[in-house]
Amino acid sequence: MLISTTTGSWRDRPNKTYVPIIRSIPKFAAAGFDAVDINFCHAIHLHLYENGIEINGDSWMDWVEETKNVLAENHIAANQSHAPFYNVLDHSLTDREFREEMVRRSVIASGKLSVKWVVIHAGTIPDSPSARESLRANIEYFKPHLELAAENGTGIAIENLFDFSSDENSRGARRYTGGLDELLELVDSLARDFPNVGICWDFGHANEMALNQEQALKLVGKRLKALHVNDNNGVLDDHTLPFAGLIDWPRLMKVLKEIGYDGDFTYEIHRFTQRMPEELIDEALRFSVSVARYLVSLAQ
Repeated sequence: MLISTTTGSWRDRPNKTYVPIIRSIPKFAAAGFDAVDINFCHAIHLHLYENGIEINGDSWMDWVEETKNVLAENHIAANQSHAPFYNVLDHSLTDREFREEMVRRSVIASGKLSVKWVVIHAGTIPDSPSARESLRANIEYFKPHLELAAENGTGIAIENLFDFSSDENSRGARRYTGGLDELLELVDSLARDFPNVGICWDFGHANEMALNQEQALKLVGKRLKALHVNDNNGVLDDHTLPFAGLIDWPRLMKVLKEIGYDGDFTYEIHRFTQRMPEELIDEALRFSVSVARYLVSLAQ
C-alpha cells in the first residue's frame, strides 16, 4: 500500500502565495511519501490566481511532460488525482464549458502521468427533490468522462460527499451521493459498461454524515479503489491529520484489511498544513508519514 498525499498539502501558504505542483513534489519525496495525489481542483478558480495554474494555459501538455520528469527524478509516483469539482449538473453556470475543459484536461494529464484513479464528484440537480433524477443525469454526465479516462489508461473514482450543513445559505441542502445507497447505485449502474469506475472513500465526509463507516466500507467492498484519508470532529470538513478528530482509525484500518482493499493510502489533509509556518512544514510532513505508516501497519 503506497503512502501518498495530495499536492494540496503544500499549496496555499499563509502569505496568500501558491506553491506550484512541480515545486511541491521534491518536498513530498524528501518527507518520505511513496506517491502524490495531483490536485487539479484550483484550475477552475481563476479569481484566486491571476495567471491561472498548471493546466489552464495553452502549454499545459508541456507542463505534463515536465511533471513526469520531476516525478522520475525524485523517484516518486503519481498514484491519484483530483479533478476540479463543482455542481456538474447545474447548467445555469455561465462558465460551465471552461470548467468542463479543465476536467477533461485533468483526466488526460492524469493518464499521461500514470495516475491510476482520477477522483471526480457527482452532481445534484438544483432544487430537485428526486434522487432518481440526479442518478439518471449523473450516469449521462460520467459516460463520456469514463470513455476519455479509458482512452488515456486511467479510471474514475466517484467520491462520497456530504450534505451541506455549515453554510448559512444552504443549510440542510441535500447533495447526491451524500447517501451511501446513492453512491453504490450510481457506480453499479456505470460499471455495467465501464470497468474503470470505482469509489473514492473520504473518511471525513462520511464522518460529517454520521455514517457507521465500518458497515459502510463493508457494503462498498470491492468497489473501493481510492481513499481520501482525513479527520474532523463531525461538524466541518476540517481535512486534518488522523487522530486530530473523532474517527476511530484503528478499527477502520482493520476493516480495509477485511474487505481486501488493495489500493493506496492517500491523505487529503491540506488544512493540517495550510496555516503552518514554512519552518515547520518539513517536520509536519515527516510526522504525517509516520502516522500513515502506523495506520497502514494496522491494515496488513
